[in-house]
Amino acid sequence: MNITIKYLALGFLCLLLYIIFSIVSLKMFGNYSIPLIYSIPFALIIIIKYEVRKLFYLFIIILPILQHYNFVAIEIGDFIITPSSIYLIILFMLAIYDNKEGKISLSYKSIPNNSIILLIIIIVSSIVSQLINYNSIHNNTKQLLLFYTGIVESLLFIIIINKYYNKYLNDIILCVILSVLSSVVVAFIEIQSIGFSLLNIYMNRVAIGFGYHNTNLFGIVSALLIPLTIYYYRFGYKINYTFSVVITLCLVSLFCLSLLTLNRGTILVLVFQIVMMWIPKQLRKTMSVVIFSICLVGIYNYDLILIYADRFSGVEVGEKITDPSALYRLEAWKVGFESIISNPFGLGAGGFQQYWENNGIDPTFFLGTPHQLFLSIAVDYGVLSAISFLFLLIIMIWNGFNQFIRKNNILLYTTSISFLSYLIYGMITDGELSHLSGSVYPNNAFTFFLILIIFIHYGSNKIKNQNS
Repeated sequence: MNITIKYLALGFLCLLLYIIFSIVSLKMFGNYSIPLIYSIPFALIIIIKYEVRKLFYLFIIILPILQHYNFVAIEIGDFIITPSSIYLIILFMLAIYDNKEGKISLSYKSIPNNSIILLIIIIVSSIVSQLINYNSIHNNTKQLLLFYTGIVESLLFIIIINKYYNKYLNDIILCVILSVLSSVVVAFIEIQSIGFSLLNIYMNRVAIGFGYHNTNLFGIVSALLIPLTIYYYRFGYKINYTFSVVITLCLVSLFCLSLLTLNRGTILVLVFQIVMMWIPKQLRKTMSVVIFSICLVGIYNYDLILIYADRFSGVEVGEKITDPSALYRLEAWKVGFESIISNPFGLGAGGFQQYWENNGIDPTFFLGTPHQLFLSIAVDYGVLSAISFLFLLIIMIWNGFNQFIRKNNILLYTTSISFLSYLIYGMITDGELSHLSGSVYPNNAFTFFLILIIFIHYGSNKIKNQNS
């Protein structure tokens, strides 16, 4: 490994201290402390500018923390620039001039042409929807913000990955998994603030998210990361006590936090993943440990089982708590389909809310999105964009399963489970996934992880050859 646990632990500790320093400074001195807060990372970047790759690793690992502490750095109306956006822009500029790793190549030779074409269609379709609807949306700055964080930042991130993933894909996988530890830090802070109680977590679940603004967003991240973490737990490291402990901690944390989302979509996907990950013989021992651990958690804390029984069946198991958004979901889907029929090229980023205010059953109720991922993308960026995005996932899923059957490529199978989980989750909900960005703050770490797993998927043959 080119990256050591010692470096990661030191970087993680320094970042945690920096966040504490930033929060205390903002509380004590307000906006007057912002220049000082930003001078520290700039100074560090200047000092270690010849280690851009390690800055990229750190960015992946701390994404949940960056997204959670997304205080406003620059604000122009509703157009908000946050620390994560600034970090990404700096990384992009440094990666371009990083001579140690060679020039950035935009050829994407390892990615099939059909996937590149679909990606281009998504980008072009999203731009067209923005241009068509620019004067018809009452909040242009918010529309531009969602387009920037969802599309433009994703492109910047793709270019940075393309610089490093061919040489350092194993390191990138490790960083993706270690990002779970950042979610654990945020989860501890959030749960500690409301009290270590399942009822309190349930009552506040739409306000907490373990680094992702709300628990639904952490649910989709866990759906993407769990198969990859299981794979790495089984194959990704040699017999090394330190790595064994750290990866085990990440795997256990992912399952525990996934259960604490109290999100029906997350649990459905989790059950699906357990069944699918049991199929490869090489993973059955690991999955036995996973199933046994989940059973122990359920037996130890039976209240969790009762809450989920209430969530799925509606059976009275205590004080009845309803999810208001669920009452509007079917109506939101209906309004979303009506929007697509009347606006096949899309309404532009964030356009659904305005359409809901004009055509929904309750215009005063803030819905934001149709709460179905592909329907939401179609409403925002057009039918062609949604179909292309869906086909992109289907092609990778098919390719992964096909290569698993023909060549027993477990990593390709694993990434296909992640994509299929993302697809299943998106069919029943979306929350802030609709713009591939957040609707409140720029909060698209889950999109970055989706992009990372796409690159891991296409580089899996290379990893298999290296490990064999």
